[in-house]
Amino acid sequence: MRKNNSKESNKPSKTPGNGKSRRSSSAPTRASNGSITQPHASEKYPKRRKSSTIESRFPEGLRKHLEAAFDHKNGNRFPQALKVLKEAISEYPESSFANWLAGTLLSAEMEQPAKAIAFFHEAVRLNPKSEKCSLGLFHALWNSLKLDDALVELRRYQTLTGDKCGDYRDIMEEIGDLSQDEALKADLLNQLRSRRVERSSTTPNPKTLPSKKP
Repeated sequence: MRKNNSKESNKPSKTPGNGKSRRSSSAPTRASNGSITQPHASEKYPKRRKSSTIESRFPEGLRKHLEAAFDHKNGNRFPQALKVLKEAISEYPESSFANWLAGTLLSAEMEQPAKAIAFFHEAVRLNPKSEKCSLGLFHALWNSLKLDDALVELRRYQTLTGDKCGDYRDIMEEIGDLSQDEALKADLLNQLRSRRVERSSTTPNPKTLPSKKP
């Protein structure tokens, strides 16, 4: 029997002192030479929370899944962490946090943004005003070369919240309206593709590694 977590909240993280949300490390930025650059990582996987914090926010069953997922993540057992999160989502389908966490694990730790999109989409559907869910979806789409879709999510969130997200305002200042600048859009896509090639060329492929001599 599926359990419903209707009381769950998903507040954006805050930077101590100024009350503003943290700038995501994967937001497009303009270099000194005027070119647009896109850092590798999207929003980082959150640090493990104290049990008391998780217990106060989530039902016991969901909390146990989250604890197990964090244990696997902290041990760099990312596939196992993802498996546990999928189980949590199956039992608690209304948990936007579990969906967001699965998307963040795939995008930030496993570097599979395309596979993270579905989880972020569900997190946004469940919690459309969550800044971190929206930013997660934006960056997963962006890093999957779906720039137009990423900007659709940006505009959706800003329209819904009255231009609330400072990260999005900064991004729009950097890149402007890509629909009106095909040259810039092409340049961004080329940069993202080049970065993918760089990452794949430095990651050993088990199939191509020489086998050990007996």
